[in-house]
Amino acid sequence: PRPIPALAGATHVLELSGASHTWLLSANDVVGLRRWASQLRRAHQQALLAMHHFSTMVLLDGWLEFKGDNDEWSRGFFMLTIGAGLQCFEREPDEQVSLQPLETLPLEQIACAVRAKGIDFYDWCIDVETVERDYIRVRPPSQAAMTRWLSAINLYCNPLPAEEPQEPPLQPPPQPPPAARASASASALGGSGAARPVESLIARQARRSRRRGRGRH
Repeated sequence: PRPIPALAGATHVLELSGASHTWLLSANDVVGLRRWASQLRRAHQQALLAMHHFSTMVLLDGWLEFKGDNDEWSRGFFMLTIGAGLQCFEREPDEQVSLQPLETLPLEQIACAVRAKGIDFYDWCIDVETVERDYIRVRPPSQAAMTRWLSAINLYCNPLPAEEPQEPPLQPPPQPPPAARASASASALGGSGAARPVESLIARQARRSRRRGRGRH
């Protein structure tokens, strides 16, 4: 490897590798450098555990009714987490037993949660709408539960921003060729030929006035 001048006198070097950068820590004390390595390794493990705990943290859970394929109401245990999104289970999950969810809707696929329209509006029903314009209709057991689910889903859902259509750039109006502009100017002055300068018209009017004055004398 290429030698590094700043580490020329170092006897021990600790390398820290990241996703896009690499850092080098040098020391002459091997005991202190090993202590640094141990503390950094422990901090890294704690950060991984914190990230795992945050992704699996339950934001809200409880029993809800949902409409199936035949528009029949079924009962399921719903959980809202950061990592998995909105999940529906046949029964309440247990730490000792792993359950497969009946339905999973990631947070980035949820557009919003709104009150259901129609007759289900009066039963505190919620439509969880997706970015693909589909929805899942659920029915909480009470108005207070409906408010909690609406607030939690709308607070933590993170749909991907839609790409706005780009407007075509404005084009300047087409300009007529020089010959056409000259013809238009000539027509405006009352002639059919080339355009005449304004100074020649003023001079002609002055000559006419002088001729009239001579004729009177």
